[in-house]
Amino acid sequence: MKRLIGALSLSGLLLLLADCGVEIDSTFSCDQRSTSEQSCTDYENYAGDAAAGKKSCTQEGGTVRETLCSRTGVIGGCRLVPAGAEGSVLTVWYYSGMVSAIMQACNVAGGTFMR
Repeated sequence: MKRLIGALSLSGLLLLLADCGVEIDSTFSCDQRSTSEQSCTDYENYAGDAAAGKKSCTQEGGTVRETLCSRTGVIGGCRLVPAGAEGSVLTVWYYSGMVSAIMQACNVAGGTFMR
């Protein structure tokens, strides 16, 4: 659960950056499946500072990809739509853990659980 909240917190921080609107309409993903996070985050139409988001991804041990996350092996995800971010959608996909814990963490973060 702590790991899930950590991943959602990182996404939340990046959502705050979205309000700055440095780079518009950037779509990429941060693949952290090879880390203890066992997650991958899609940044669709990201209206924040994409360069900062990508840098944060690599600093956390992730790999930036110019495509969306693979859905193979996904057990659930959390879709977050930031207010005032011009169509930005962030979806954190999880590849391990308990579905109930992912659902709970997603609810706490104000997101929508995805299957």
